[in-house]
Amino acid sequence: MDFTKLNDDDLSNNSDDDSEDRHDFENEEMAGAHDESDDSDDDDDDDDDDDDDETFIVAEINKLQDELSHNPYDYDKHVKLIEAIRLISIDQEDGQLDCLRSAREKMNKVYPLSPKLWKEWIQDEISISNTPEQCKNIIDLYNRAVSEYLDFDLWIDYANYAIKQKNLLGIVAIHDILDKALAQIGLHVTRGSSIWTLYRNFEMSLLEDFGELDEQKRQELFKKQMHRLYELYCRQISLPLEGMEEVHLEFLEWLQEVEKTFKLNLKQNDFSKIETIYNKAFEKYKLLEEYENRLQNSEPPHYEQYVKYLEFEKSNDDLARTQCLFERAITDNCLQIDLWLDYLTYCDSKFVVEEIILPIYERAIRNCYWGGTIWIRYLEAAERVGLQKSPKDLQSRLTLILERALKNVSFDYYLSLWMAYLSFVRRLTNKIGWNNNEAVENLRNSFRSAIDQLEPYKDGDYCYEIYNLYANIEAHFCKNLTNSRTIWNEFLDKSTSLKYQANTWLDYGQFELLYGDIEHVRQVLLKGLNICKDLPEKIGELLLKVERTYGNDINVIHQLKVKYEKIMKKINEKRLRQQNESQKHVEYGNKTKATTSKRKADNMVKDEHSVYKKKKINQQKDEPIRHGVTVKTDESKRDETIFVSNLDFNVDEKELREIFSQFGEVRDVRLVLNFKGLSKGYAYIEFVNINSVHKALKHDRMLIRQRPAFITEMDKRKSFQYGRNKEDNKLFVKNIPLEITEEELLDKVFSEYRDSIVTARLVTRRDGRSRGIAYIEMKDSKTASKVVQEKDEFELCDRKLTVAISDPTKSFTVDSKDQNQKTTIKSITGEEFRKPGPTSMVPYSVLRVKTKPSKVKLQIGNEQQQPPPPSSSSQEQETVGKSGLNNNQFRSMFLKK
Repeated sequence: MDFTKLNDDDLSNNSDDDSEDRHDFENEEMAGAHDESDDSDDDDDDDDDDDDDETFIVAEINKLQDELSHNPYDYDKHVKLIEAIRLISIDQEDGQLDCLRSAREKMNKVYPLSPKLWKEWIQDEISISNTPEQCKNIIDLYNRAVSEYLDFDLWIDYANYAIKQKNLLGIVAIHDILDKALAQIGLHVTRGSSIWTLYRNFEMSLLEDFGELDEQKRQELFKKQMHRLYELYCRQISLPLEGMEEVHLEFLEWLQEVEKTFKLNLKQNDFSKIETIYNKAFEKYKLLEEYENRLQNSEPPHYEQYVKYLEFEKSNDDLARTQCLFERAITDNCLQIDLWLDYLTYCDSKFVVEEIILPIYERAIRNCYWGGTIWIRYLEAAERVGLQKSPKDLQSRLTLILERALKNVSFDYYLSLWMAYLSFVRRLTNKIGWNNNEAVENLRNSFRSAIDQLEPYKDGDYCYEIYNLYANIEAHFCKNLTNSRTIWNEFLDKSTSLKYQANTWLDYGQFELLYGDIEHVRQVLLKGLNICKDLPEKIGELLLKVERTYGNDINVIHQLKVKYEKIMKKINEKRLRQQNESQKHVEYGNKTKATTSKRKADNMVKDEHSVYKKKKINQQKDEPIRHGVTVKTDESKRDETIFVSNLDFNVDEKELREIFSQFGEVRDVRLVLNFKGLSKGYAYIEFVNINSVHKALKHDRMLIRQRPAFITEMDKRKSFQYGRNKEDNKLFVKNIPLEITEEELLDKVFSEYRDSIVTARLVTRRDGRSRGIAYIEMKDSKTASKVVQEKDEFELCDRKLTVAISDPTKSFTVDSKDQNQKTTIKSITGEEFRKPGPTSMVPYSVLRVKTKPSKVKLQIGNEQQQPPPPSSSSQEQETVGKSGLNNNQFRSMFLKK
């Protein structure tokens, strides 16, 4: 739905009647109070200025509406639009606020509103409300506002407004609102006493309404109201709140006054228990006061202080208090995914009621819509609390959650989301029954949808978990081995690397052993034995083990042994060749080291310590060389290995193993060292499973010791280069503010094209700082052209971006006229210096012969620095540069002082 446009005519037409009345009134007032023409001229000028300001604001509103129609996820522009409309609408009639309401509703549809925005909205509505219907609408707004964030002031405003509308709402409705306020903010340690005081004052004000009743009825209601006040006091002093000592004294004085004035003893028989509860609450308050002081003395948003405070509260197992503190922390840290996950984990362990748990999840994903883990947990929670629903309704709910998640999260979470959803559909089918064809077909369609969506982005290996689960379900639940084998074969046809790994064939072999027959087990393992490149001996061992256990024909076992030995012979020969090549590199490194040591020893000047020096050199030769050896990677393990460069030189292998273990089990870490035993800044990480490689590659340029680590595949390390040809589907973006991250760039500029973006790369320096340029690959050239038209000169942080189609040929093309011309640089004096040409391939001796003393005079200001007169030493040096030094010259150099 498009935003409603504003223009000057709309503004004038919407307030014609009003303006005529105000105009007549202003004319009469001006006639009586302003007789001088100069004053009227000044007023006219002011009116003109106001008109100009209003015209400018209207133009700004239209501009913001246009931008938001293309990108409704720009939070800052939503806020600016609301502020701009308020400037011209805040004093207008109800009809003038329609555009403002629309802007607020559209923002709230995408994002939760901050307490400040809610307060402004409600105050604007209160300023024009004069009907019962409008007052009820304001109550609805308050209900929406307090459901998004816990804000103390907002609740107090809500309670006060409800009390003012007592005649409209009724006492029962007000009690309901005040009870909700107590539950939400009545446990706030430092400010909670205020809402309790407000509640008591409201109850006391009701005593005035009893005056018109007959004596008996009045006494009955009076006594009931006194007991209600007594209960409120008792509840408050049982809570650890700031100012509880004063409230306790006030309570005791109030009891005495009631007993003295009205001859009414409210104390219960168990009043001593109330005193005991108060004392315990006061002790608890002393403990909480320390945490509250830490919050007040720290800088917003107090995240670390909240975490420690929450750990303390959770250890005391007080559900209401802990939830109140979580809500306070969320209000100040609404974009902290870890905090939301901690809150959701706590709620999952305490609540199983749909009306409580699901709204919290909904708030979490509205605040952190990019949090894939939250979406996965949302799917699980929706299933857990919705088991009483019909299967159709439950699947509809989870399907909607999945669709929303896939639109908001990055591709990294797609597989996990689909696996969570497919597991749910499997459980749902199990609940309905496997003899229900419609349910089984629904499950199969779900698996197909997952594969069809994921495979275009990655190869078949990425979907291995889905294929594996799908095949096992078909065999185990559907008893359809034909479909299962078709699924396995489909995966192997599409696989590019996993089919060469032993673990894949071991899984397939175990599958056939569990659901199939011995003949299919042989076929699968033999095929894997011929294809596998990493550890075929594992497949052979399983094959022989199966034959020993289940085989009936000794000839078959013999044939399999012969095949296995033949294959292993070829593989061992290949491994031996690779080992020999690796050994050659080691021997070469040792030889180089020994030769270097020998040369150093031969060049030493013999003196009285020469014997000691020679002994030291021999000791160095005897020590094993632990560095300076060429690192050789086993060809059969290249697919499981990644190359990591741009590392901090102080990072060791242990630290690298710990860092990369998050992606899967690490088999080996090989940090490349120089001949001094120091790190060269790059390493090879070998994983046990290739899936770990895929996970690691997704974290290319992850920060390790504040440096971006470049993570690449082994085969791409040397051959990879960014294209130097024009790419019609790739965008080149420059003039990006240096403080903007890649994620912020996509969110603030290209958020509406997220689904069309294949890859994005913010170019950084080796220390991780942005270079201010980026490359974004779109799904097709048509979309890329559209983005260029819309986003070129887009303003981001007061800088206009340049968005164009990537064409590196422009930067590499040189005018043919300039290719043969040498570049010259003018000095301050106007003299021209020739820019030196390339010298990387010129022999040093040639360069040395051509080198001549500079004859250029340097001038700074009006002073000139003359070159020193030639001396004998300088002449000698020039001679040396031409013909080298003879013995006499050497002698003179050593004897010269």
